[in-house]
Amino acid sequence: VEAARATALHRLYLEFSRFVAADLAHMAEEEQVVLPVLQALFSDTELMGIEDRIMSRVTPAEMVAMGRLLIPAATREERISMLSALRANGPAGAFDAILEQAARPALSAEEFSHLARGLGLMLAEAA
Repeated sequence: VEAARATALHRLYLEFSRFVAADLAHMAEEEQVVLPVLQALFSDTELMGIEDRIMSRVTPAEMVAMGRLLIPAATREERISMLSALRANGPAGAFDAILEQAARPALSAEEFSHLARGLGLMLAEAA
């Protein structure tokens, strides 16, 4: 049983390693090849419009699921920026849902308080 478990864990480790390597290679290609082409073909305003159209197709449940992964991985400043943009430009109710269903459960009380202050929320709302 122990040998089978060790073998399975090693296979999992190798698969995860391959996944991470492929993901990093994909991101590098996006940054170094795809993004410069997009920036040559479209203005920043057009690119923002394309992104908005893509994001408008993301369901609230998918947004919350992504938020649970992205928010704790982001820096404090990135969190404030992401959620400020969502509050300003996102669909109705998205900001509140992400804040309560993704940010609050994923962050420590201190990190959530910092986020709330950065977003200009009253501390009572952050408690």
